[in-house]
Amino acid sequence: MNLRLLLGLVALAGAWTPVSAVAAQSGDQAALSIKVEGREIGHENFVIRPARPGRPVGDSLISVARYPETKPELIIQGVLQQSTSGDPLTFSLDYQDRRRPETVLASVSPNRITLRRVARGAESARELPGGDPVVLLDDSLFATFLPLAHLAGETPRQVTAVFPRTARRAMLSITQAALATGRADGAMSVIDITGDLVGRLYLDPAGRFVRLEIPARQLEVSRLPQ
Repeated sequence: MNLRLLLGLVALAGAWTPVSAVAAQSGDQAALSIKVEGREIGHENFVIRPARPGRPVGDSLISVARYPETKPELIIQGVLQQSTSGDPLTFSLDYQDRRRPETVLASVSPNRITLRRVARGAESARELPGGDPVVLLDDSLFATFLPLAHLAGETPRQVTAVFPRTARRAMLSITQAALATGRADGAMSVIDITGDLVGRLYLDPAGRFVRLEIPARQLEVSRLPQ
């Protein structure tokens, strides 16, 4: 397993500490159940590590997804590092797949995203146009959708989404609305996602991840009770 890039990104936010220690100082931590057509196919665990005062980088999101949860055939580890203003800086993804393990690193500069891929002795790099604002997402690591909440407002906002593993760009429109009444799962607001990807991200009163729905994939990702 190639963890050099993954651990290097965590180091940008400060010295590495185990996830159990990170959780004690994090803005949030949770386990997510991932379901397709109502059937659970995996779990994801994430922790948000707040920025340290005086450092030139912002929050870090560290997440691990297992498909399935027991005896996984695929494990995805990701670290998303943000600037102090909440914009993405780097996104490291490590795919532990017996068929095709690989590591992908995305780095963001003004109007450009550089992708570097390492897989079984082969290495490649390419550049994609960015956008303002831009988010870095992954089709199988769903805590990465949380930054959409920080960009959404009461009026629709256009966002460029880049998926580093497939080098896909998507144009999204996001809008935040309060729910008329709270849901049983604790959700109080919703981010409507339209455009090249259609879905809904539900948040609790503290702005924490509660649920993500992507109807075209019959996908539901829900926060598990702690």
